[in-house]
Parts: sequence; structure tokens; C-alpha cells
Amino acid sequence: MASGDVLDEARVVVIGGGAGGAGVLWGLARRGWSDVLLVERKRLTAGSTWKAAGLLPTYSRSRTEMRLARRSHEIYASVGEAAGLSAGFHPCGELRIARSEAQLDEYRRFMDAAAAIGSTARLVDESEVRRLWPLLGNEPVLGALYAPEDGWTTPADTTMAMARAARLAGARIREGVEITGARHRPDGLWELATPQGAILCEHVVIATGSYARQTARLFGFDIPSISLAVQYWITEPIPEIVARKAAGRPEMPIVRDEGFLGYSREEGDGLLVGTYEAPGDLDMETDPPAGYDDGLLPANFPAHERGLGLALGLIPALARAGLRSNTRGYMQYSADGGCLVGPAAGLPNVWMSAALPGGVKYGGGAGDALAGWIIDGTPDLDMTDMDPRRYGPEATPDWVGLKAVELWGAHCVVQYPGPSAPAGRPIHTSPAHEVLDARGALWDQIAGWEVARWFAPPGTPRTEAATFARPPHEAAVRAELRAARDGAGVFDLSADGIFDLSGAGTAAVLAGLDGKAPAPGSSGRMILRAPSGGALASFLVARPGPDHARLYGPARSRVHDGDLLARLAADAGATLAPLTGRRGLALLTGAGAKALLAASGLLDTAVPAAFGPVPGWYLDLPPAALAPLLARLVSSGARPCGHLALTGLRVLAALPEAPRDLTVETRPDNRATCLRLDPPGQLLGNETLFRDGVPVGHVTSWAPDPDSPGLVALALLPEAPGGALTLLARGEPVPVLPQDPATGKTAA
Repeated sequence: MASGDVLDEARVVVIGGGAGGAGVLWGLARRGWSDVLLVERKRLTAGSTWKAAGLLPTYSRSRTEMRLARRSHEIYASVGEAAGLSAGFHPCGELRIARSEAQLDEYRRFMDAAAAIGSTARLVDESEVRRLWPLLGNEPVLGALYAPEDGWTTPADTTMAMARAARLAGARIREGVEITGARHRPDGLWELATPQGAILCEHVVIATGSYARQTARLFGFDIPSISLAVQYWITEPIPEIVARKAAGRPEMPIVRDEGFLGYSREEGDGLLVGTYEAPGDLDMETDPPAGYDDGLLPANFPAHERGLGLALGLIPALARAGLRSNTRGYMQYSADGGCLVGPAAGLPNVWMSAALPGGVKYGGGAGDALAGWIIDGTPDLDMTDMDPRRYGPEATPDWVGLKAVELWGAHCVVQYPGPSAPAGRPIHTSPAHEVLDARGALWDQIAGWEVARWFAPPGTPRTEAATFARPPHEAAVRAELRAARDGAGVFDLSADGIFDLSGAGTAAVLAGLDGKAPAPGSSGRMILRAPSGGALASFLVARPGPDHARLYGPARSRVHDGDLLARLAADAGATLAPLTGRRGLALLTGAGAKALLAASGLLDTAVPAAFGPVPGWYLDLPPAALAPLLARLVSSGARPCGHLALTGLRVLAALPEAPRDLTVETRPDNRATCLRLDPPGQLLGNETLFRDGVPVGHVTSWAPDPDSPGLVALALLPEAPGGALTLLARGEPVPVLPQDPATGKTAA
């Protein structure tokens, strides 16, 4: 490329012409950003999009994923009119069949959360299942989750409709243009190299599907995802379906049945059938082979033989029709199965819409959310579960592969609450790991670090029951919480975000946070606000001097928070040093904590960190000093406590943190409220709260109640006089009583 040869210029360049890229392009164009360009190295829908089954379920264990899927539905139902052509959307509904009480319970839990987003999903009995899907065999069915608004779409039609609508709104598309290099120029623009010349832009979006890792390497980073080969079959015509169509009957819903580990829907006069491979049969690639875009992978019948055999028994009509065709291709998958949608850490104006586990399912919704994020600086809904900055350097290809296989194997298994699954662990451990392990710690993994979840008392099993019922370990957590409040509890927080801020710009960075900046020699809690007024991050801030501050944030958002702080520090001329792993961090709380600190000679150097009326102090020290300190505090009477009890302290104090409680959607009139309740089972998070029958919020954090057999929960609720609060648990309303965090008294 000759210097100065410029092929094109745009405010935003979207790389990738599949459903993900077209979704971003349409999201930008429909908001009025017409100076946007999509480049595709071959042609629109090449790659994974044209191979997809096009299923559009809203079912998910993530509130964000549910909402993005619903947004995709809305976009696909409306974009055809803007484009002047069909988007191929079939809102036929979906049935998720339950063959066990545990599956039914899991579906009830989904409905507890889905009610807050307006979902119309409901449980139906066996007779309704068979009415909706009459091709089902005679095997017993307990019921199903029926989502009448779900459906499927023709991926190529949907992508073309979004692309055409974007073009009509002023966006441009260049096919046959491959990005071969990227350079961030001193003037702040990105210069993208192509064989035809350079493309200059302010923002870049990586939306290249299975090739996202290769694209990211052009910008000097790696995307924590892996390519998994998936496949489905289409049958010859089935007489029953031909007869239904001739009679003018509506299309049957998509059916998902764990009995054959797969799904099926109508396709023409036959059925499309897909099953999930056993983890040992998975075909994974870090990078798909060259030329994969234009063709299909060879069918892998042995990997699906068991599932197809079961499907023949469960759907007898399949046995009367041959398999006409096979479609097998790669799907991008992250370590937790969630999308990677948002900014690339450390790179200005580089964005991702990658690892969409169902690019068509999320393409429209995720693309629309990302477009708003680019334009406004923050998304219009909480994207924490999707933010690529939830991963750090631990997300190597090998580790992502291990987690992806583990997660894939849980596709058709009931997902009970509990600690992180074991594959790929441990990565990082605290200097005090052995001390805490000897005390009975049950370990969880948060952001790559082993973290004590709770401690098993001597003689009790160090395990959590696989159940939705109230688990036995609640008693241990309840005891830890009482100790951390009424006596002395010690927590290892070495996995938390620890950031050292120094230089003349320190005051300017703190001035950009919400809350009163602590004076030198003191500490306080502060929030980084979004332009929309919501919350991006929360910190405990210690101020050793006017040009020096230390910020402590939650472990789960460590990479995200560090990226935000680095940008603020660069703008203010301050220096930011991430210290996680280079410091040991402990927290001592409770009525007896001050006396222990004084006896240990640490009171003068401890950082005050109260939880409402419960006193607390951070102890920030060299790593080698952490284990001896914890051992000394425990021998002096402090009880080792895990992060479930720490959550309980926050809940009792009505002290929310980002991103678990505070998000970009938090409104100024939302008030953190501690709630007491006694539900029939565990809380999973996101359960819908009602005031006088009207949805007003959802649970964000919860813990065992230290003073009763019930639970305490935290929610951000709008200020409102009176009104009875209830929570939806297993589909049933449960009375909820707000508690005053200062007095511990509940409302009458």
C-alpha cells in the first residue's frame, strides 16, 4: 500500500458482514450515524451466518442475555419494513420439555426473573405440550416451559434486511475488502490496511464471527473464545407436516427436549433436528481453517448417533423420513458461554461483537446495544455479563477450551446454584490459600482467582448440595455472618482490584468520581458514574496524601475497573499501577475487630471500611505477610469468613456495589434496600419484586439472615410511599419486609 493511498473514511468501521456485524451497522444507522462503513472480505452472510439454524430462544440464566434476545426479536420483527424486504422471522414459539421435577423447578426459576422483563413465558402441562407439538412420542412428559414470543429466523434473510435498512439510512457496505493490518495514529484515528488502500476511522468494531481471534491479533490482542463445530440435519418431507400445512394449521413451536439432548423445528415440509455432542466428541479450533467461509465441515454422524437415535424414539415421525442434508460449521464460544460485546481493554475506540453463541439470536440485540454504547459512551442496559473486560490474562486459548468443553457438557443438565465448575482451576491463589484451606474453605473462582466461598465447620462436609432447596451450608454462612458482625470476622480479599493512583492528577481523577473525596489520611466509598447517571464502578478509596490514593474494587470487575481508571488517569496526567497479586489484602470486621487490631499493632495503618453500623478495616500489606497475619488473627479469636458472608454484610448495611447491584441502569431515585424474606428455596438472583402487584425491581444480592432461618436480600427500588412488597419465588409470591440497616428493624 502506497503511503497516502486512502480507500475510504468513516466515523465507524464494522469489520464482518454476518448477523453480528449487520446488527451493529443497523443499530448505528437507525440512531442517525450515517457515516458508518461495513467491510466484508468476501460477501454478506459468508462464514458462520449462512450455516446457522436461526433459533431465537429467550431462555437464559443471564438477565442480560434474556433482554438482548428479546431485543433481537423486536428488531427482526420490524427491520423488514425499514428494508422493504422480509427479515425471515418466524415467531412460532418455543417449548422446553421437562422430564423431571428438577427441570420444572429450573424453569420456574427462569420465570421468577423473566417476569421483570415482561416475558410471557409460562409452564404448560402434558396435554398442552402434546396439543402444541403433536408429533411427540409416548414417553412421559411432566410439562414444559412455553415461550409463545420465541421463534426462529432465516439467518441470511435477517442479515440482508438489516444491511439493506442500514444502507437506506445512509450506511455504506464494501464487500470483497479484507482488513490486513491496523495502526492507531497520533491524530487518534485508526488506519486499517487493505489490499485496495487504507481505511481511516474513529471507531472500529470487530464482528468477524469465527475469525474474530485473527482479526483481534491485527490490533495486538487476543479474544478469549474458541471455535466449536456444531451441526444439524434436515429431513425429507414428513406426511404429518405436509398435512398440517395443507389444513392451514399454524407452525409448531420449536421443541427442546433433554430426552434426546437437542432441538427440532419445522423446516419446509420436514424437520430440522440438532443434537448436542458429548464433550469428548467436540471438535474445537483456535482458528478455523482457511477457506472455511465458503463451505461446510464434513458431517460427523458418530458424534450425534446417540442423540439422533433417542430423537427417533421421542419423535416417531423422524423414523419415517430420511435425513436429507447436514449442515456443520463453527460457532464461537467463550469460557462462560456469554457474548463478548463491548470495548477492548486498553485500546481506544476498539469494540467487539464477538463469541455470540448463536450469532443470529444475539446479532440484532447485541449489535443494537453496542451501537448505543459507541454513541452515548455507555449502553442503555446493563451489559456486565457480556463485557469482554470480565476476562483477564488468565483467559488463554487452552483455558478457554477447557471451560468451553465443561460448559458444553452441561447443556442438558439442570444448573443448580453453587461454586464455579472445576475445569481449569486453580489459576491464581492467595498467599494465604493454604492457611484458609486448612480451616475448611470451600473454594470458588472469581475472575481467575481462588476465593473462599464459606468455611465448613470441623466434622462437616466441604461440599454444596445440588439443590434448589435451602442448602445445609446456609447454617455455616449464617454463623460466619454473625461473627463478622457481632464478634470479629476476617476475610482474604487478595483477589480484589487494588489500584495505586499517584501524581499531580490524583485529585482530578477523584473529582471525577461521585461521592465526597476523602481528605488525606482518611478513606471513603466512591462511585464512577456513567454519562447516563448510572454506575460504572464502585471503590473504597484510601488517601495517604494529596497526590496519592489507593482504590479497592470488587474482584469480579477488576479488569473492567482497571481499564476505566487507566483512561481517567491518562486524561488527568496521573499514574495508575494495578497491584492485585503484588499486595496481600485482608478485611477485619465486627464489634471486636478494633481490639484485635490494636493488640496486633495494626490499627494505625489499617484503612477504615465500615459496613453501615458494623466497623471494618482493610489491611493492605506485602504478600508474604498475609498468611502469618491471618493465622495470628484467627488464633486471637477472629473467625475466617468467605465471600458469601461478606455479601451478607453488604446486604445488611444496604451497601450496594458495582456491578453486582449498581449498574448503568441504576436511577437516581433508586434506593438500596435490605429485605427480609423466607422463600421456599434458594435465591438465584434477579427474582422479580412487586409492590402491590406491580413489578418495581429485582434482587441483586442475597445471603442467609443471621437472626432468623430466612434470607436477607438487596434490591434497588424506586422511592414510593407504602405498598406491600412481594417477591416471585418458584412462581409464587413471597412476602418481603424492608429493614432499616441502622437499627436492624423491619417494617410492620
